Amino acid sequence: PALKSELKRRGIARNFYDDTNLQALVNLCSRRLQKRFETRDIHFLCLYLQYCLLQHHAGITPQFNPLQRRWAESCLEFQVAQEIGRHWQRRALQPVP
Repeated sequence: PALKSELKRRGIARNFYDDTNLQALVNLCSRRLQKRFETRDIHFLCLYLQYCLLQHHAGITPQFNPLQRRWAESCLEFQVAQEIGRHWQRRALQPVP
């Protein structure tokens, strides 16, 4: 609840962090990674995505050295994370109801 309250307080559109959309993103991750998540994993991922939104909104992004970046980019998870980013970018361009 605290993360969602802070997202709302900062004026971040609800369609980025409502339960339905977060669940859809976690399901997308599950399909792309061909991995079934446990209930606790789903809960964690939804919280982590909300945390990432707050960090991004505050202008805080992780910094990687070139070696770390190459390693991350070689992982399937990186591609899935990029897909989530593209999803959020599309949402940002849509008018909020």
